[in-house]
Amino acid sequence: MPNGYLRAKLAKLTTWILSFVLVLSYCTPFFPASHASAAEIEAPQNLKVDSFTHNSVTLSWDLVDGITSVEGYNVWNAATGDWKAWVGAPPKEIGGLSPETEYSFYVTPGKENGKKSNVVTVMTAPDDPSQRPKPPLTPPLHLKITDVTENGITLGWIGSPGANGYDVSVNGQWKGGVWDGSDSYTFPIAETTVTGAVYTFTVAAQNLPDVSKDSNPVKLTWGQLEAPRDMKIVTATRTTASLGWAATPGATGYEIYRDGELIGTSDSNRYVATGLTEGQSYAFKAVAKNRLWRSPDSAEVIVVPGGHYNIVTYYTSWSVFDRGFMPEDIDVSQITHINYAFSDLCWRGYGSTGVACKNADIPLQARDVFDGEIVVGDQDVDLRNLAALRARKADNPNLNLIVSVGGWSWSGNFSNMAKTEETRRAFADSAVDFVREYRLDGLDIDWEYPVEGGVDTNSRSPEDKENFVLLMKTIREAFDAAGSVEGKYYLLTIASAQSDEFVVNADLARSADYLDFINIMTYDYSGTWEPLAHHNAPLYYDKNHPKATGPRWNVAGGVRGHLKGGVPAYKLVLGLPFYGKGWLNCPSPGQYQTCEGGTIPPGEKFGTWEDYAFDYTDVEDNYVNKNGYIRYWNEAAKVPYLYNNENKRFISYDDEESILYKASLVRSLDLAGVMSWDISGDRNKTLTTRLVRDLPTNGSLASGTLTAPRSLMLASIGSTAANIAWEASPGATGYDVFADNAWIGNTTNTEFSITNLNPSTAYRVQVLALIKEGGRTTAVSAAAVLDVTTTAPRPSSGGGGGGGGASTEPDTTGIGDPAANRLKAKVARDGNKATVTLQTADAVKSIRDSEAKKSQIVVVTDAEIVETIMAKEIIQAIAGKGTGGTLSLLVNGVELSVPAEAFKLGETVANVRITIQPPGEDIAAQFRAAAKARNAQIISGPLEFKIEVLDSANKSSQMEDFKSGEASRIFKLNADPKVDPDLATGAIYLRDRKTYRHVPTLFAAHSDGSVSAELKRSGSGIYGVVQSNPSFLDTNQTWAAQDIKQAAAKGIAFGDSPNVFGAKQDITRGELVSIIVNGLGIVPDSAKSPFKDVGDGTKYAEEIAVAWKLGLIKGKSADAFDPMGLITRQELATVLEQAMAFVGVANRTDPAALTPFKDRADIAPFAQGAMALMTERKILNGVSETKLAPLATVTKAQATVSVMRMLRTLNLTD
Repeated sequence: MPNGYLRAKLAKLTTWILSFVLVLSYCTPFFPASHASAAEIEAPQNLKVDSFTHNSVTLSWDLVDGITSVEGYNVWNAATGDWKAWVGAPPKEIGGLSPETEYSFYVTPGKENGKKSNVVTVMTAPDDPSQRPKPPLTPPLHLKITDVTENGITLGWIGSPGANGYDVSVNGQWKGGVWDGSDSYTFPIAETTVTGAVYTFTVAAQNLPDVSKDSNPVKLTWGQLEAPRDMKIVTATRTTASLGWAATPGATGYEIYRDGELIGTSDSNRYVATGLTEGQSYAFKAVAKNRLWRSPDSAEVIVVPGGHYNIVTYYTSWSVFDRGFMPEDIDVSQITHINYAFSDLCWRGYGSTGVACKNADIPLQARDVFDGEIVVGDQDVDLRNLAALRARKADNPNLNLIVSVGGWSWSGNFSNMAKTEETRRAFADSAVDFVREYRLDGLDIDWEYPVEGGVDTNSRSPEDKENFVLLMKTIREAFDAAGSVEGKYYLLTIASAQSDEFVVNADLARSADYLDFINIMTYDYSGTWEPLAHHNAPLYYDKNHPKATGPRWNVAGGVRGHLKGGVPAYKLVLGLPFYGKGWLNCPSPGQYQTCEGGTIPPGEKFGTWEDYAFDYTDVEDNYVNKNGYIRYWNEAAKVPYLYNNENKRFISYDDEESILYKASLVRSLDLAGVMSWDISGDRNKTLTTRLVRDLPTNGSLASGTLTAPRSLMLASIGSTAANIAWEASPGATGYDVFADNAWIGNTTNTEFSITNLNPSTAYRVQVLALIKEGGRTTAVSAAAVLDVTTTAPRPSSGGGGGGGGASTEPDTTGIGDPAANRLKAKVARDGNKATVTLQTADAVKSIRDSEAKKSQIVVVTDAEIVETIMAKEIIQAIAGKGTGGTLSLLVNGVELSVPAEAFKLGETVANVRITIQPPGEDIAAQFRAAAKARNAQIISGPLEFKIEVLDSANKSSQMEDFKSGEASRIFKLNADPKVDPDLATGAIYLRDRKTYRHVPTLFAAHSDGSVSAELKRSGSGIYGVVQSNPSFLDTNQTWAAQDIKQAAAKGIAFGDSPNVFGAKQDITRGELVSIIVNGLGIVPDSAKSPFKDVGDGTKYAEEIAVAWKLGLIKGKSADAFDPMGLITRQELATVLEQAMAFVGVANRTDPAALTPFKDRADIAPFAQGAMALMTERKILNGVSETKLAPLATVTKAQATVSVMRMLRTLNLTD
């Protein structure tokens, strides 16, 4: 099954599956097997190489007495021990090999007895592309009519790669050519044309002598349009219906009607109806139209929101082998979609298992099969299985039969295929041929995975992200074109990894536009690849989970990751495992314990078909509360598990109770339904029966369903607790309460107190109604949802009211820095604004009398805007404390700390005003968009800090920059979302550019679980804290990987592309300057540099200009900087020295620091001091113990590491 965490299972499973070529016929008897015992069977003799090519080897050997063609032989890779193929009798061709590569093979009898043949070794030949069959010119894609007037019919299509012209035919006769690249042609209509005249259009591409096949035909009857055909419910949730229909030839748009009323129009053959009411019946129909005509109404489709869920399951080709689970065994009344796993991709003439694609006995494969085309996965059973599955439609005419291509083991060439337009088109065209030939309803793409992950030998590229979108678009165009001919709407779906990385790498925000729905593989969160015994598919976060990934690594987190990634809820289908995982030798109590592992004792079985993997039916029948296996329930994660205290074995699985909760999540998040892997794991139909009861598919609501609690309300709210209440749900025996996807508790009452919250924090509270019988949950409602925000910490006495300008002196005892001099302040509240003032004489006296250099004002208020006004004399008194004199303003846990000497206080200044407030919603939205564009998460903020000086007339001017010193803004952050100091950073938002830049930030953890972020930057502005987790394919140097990741996450350095950092490339002078400027938190302004080779369009021009302005850099000459030039190690040292001097660190290093290096004489005089400083501070290390290599150029990785070391030396990053 497609899942990045099913590696151990599926690599082995697919190998086992494909070792069988025995066809289990549904209607013919087997050949009898031999009666010889395995021990009596000899090893195959005289294995030899008969022939080889650049990508195949043909082997032969002597037949072995006692081995029938039913039992056959297995071929193995002697170098790796991997299974390669099965064959009934020699010879055997092994394909899919790499050119000019050495391979070794041995053979064993099908009756495995440990006996091996001799080993043969062969070197494959060099590749000769000229020997490959040339693929044909691709036909034009998705020919359609784009406009109809009284004078002509305009055609449009997607051009063919490699074509330089097109032939347009009408009714089989050539009518014209297009050679201008417009991919458009207008066919003139004669005045004598009569209503009813029929035109059939086709277009063929050409690049003579090559001519493509014809495009899809478009048939139009003059004067009329056909009614849209095959109108169907693609997905339906509690509030939304996604509809699709076959595109009508000649239509340029559609009108959609609900219950006879026009509700919208669509340019495509799809429409999403929103705002529907659960349980209400709606009748939808569509009308095709163009400039001249309208079609009759389509057939009506009836939608009952909440009654048409998709229940998707996978059926595997190998189910007919040892599992003995046939297509006839599926209860299709409980299923809406069957995904047949798997078809394969052909590449260089072979499939993923080395079987030749060309096969005279396989439809569509009797000819040459070209790169990127879909082929059957198992040539021995697929055709039979597909025919049997098609026959099941007689039992459920609404059943959708889909073929899934790829999977864990067969995703090796997806990246190769998606890379070019030619191979994408070959894939899409072959997909059309495949679904037509085998009479299927659509295609499921199981690419594991684009950009990163999957089997190590898979092709992959950073361009996969863009190519994934292009591939989905190409298939959608091909399916819509085919459907317009056949009057059929073809489905296009994918299997998605549950990770946030997949959401990004598949660019699901864009890809989803072309997909009907997405099956999220929300399982395999654990497995035998790790010793920790935890859950295969936990629904929610359990705070007892020992791993740092626990808050995100759960089913609810996977769904929300897709929603946050831009996928609409109505296109999401929740994945369910019909299997469990097991561990050996786990200390009591099993759950969350580190297991010793080991091997299963001989003669014992621990797994259904494979070791450590259990079909649900096997668990249900043979393990639950049997033979020492006791069932337990994790109330927080909402999943069961088994533990055997006698043999110390642990099994994680899903059962009917956990499925109840997952169906509730589908209803709560308004998702489209569920998907299961795979149907053979639920032979008793326990889980599918539960699913179809809770997520009905027949248009009627589930009987006896609990209603979500009504009128969920906030009874009271404080800084650390919230009291909620709701109306009772009829029939409920209790309620579960969650906050931010974490279970808080349950109650039989209709009120609940949520405690241990963080002040000034937003939470999403959910309440589920339950029915419990016999200690188990038997019914779960959808969630009632309430968003709450805790207040700021309240003063213990005093406190301000809400208006009228009343002044108060809140008690702030215990808040703030106890070592600071506390300045008394008064707070006047006026609406949503609090004004803080100080009595000047008292404040000045307090400052002068105190020994503390830090004077602090503490404000506690629930006002959003806090404005603090103080006289200039107060700032001057703090400055009089000398170096270290600091003003600190602490407002509701957010601190602004400014060295008093930094203020520019001229003679005209009377007062200083400091305002801390959230920015407007438009700015906040822009900040969120900027974070999303950089795949970052906002941890805190945005919050605006504005420092102004006021003259005697109260006229204000904003202080953007300070005279000297460094201001700090300290944000206290919650532990959830978990803050990783290596990946988080402070940021200043730039309104004019609608982006943000890095601010030097230090993080500190506190005993209460919170984390504070100290943002070190002078100047007013809008600040926040963001966190991202970049991943690069080229940062495998252990000495650099962490610094590169940290620099990229913080916005100090950027990759050459989203997945390639450019670590090993020599860095340019311009890029080095940008990294230093970013690292120091310098924001470029409108300054221009004097360098003639640095223009407005030069990369890093702004950073170069501001660095020159601040004295950080010099040019190669007075008017030349050479931004694309490379930089040496000694030049790097001098630039870093200047950066450190800019921050105030003078170079007092003894040149003797260079004594250990024998090549110190190579250092130019201008760089000797800098090199000494860098080596002494260990910012630059020698290339060896005795060599500095000052004249060597610097790679991007080396430069990034050096800058990060410098920033740590300067205490500007962790």
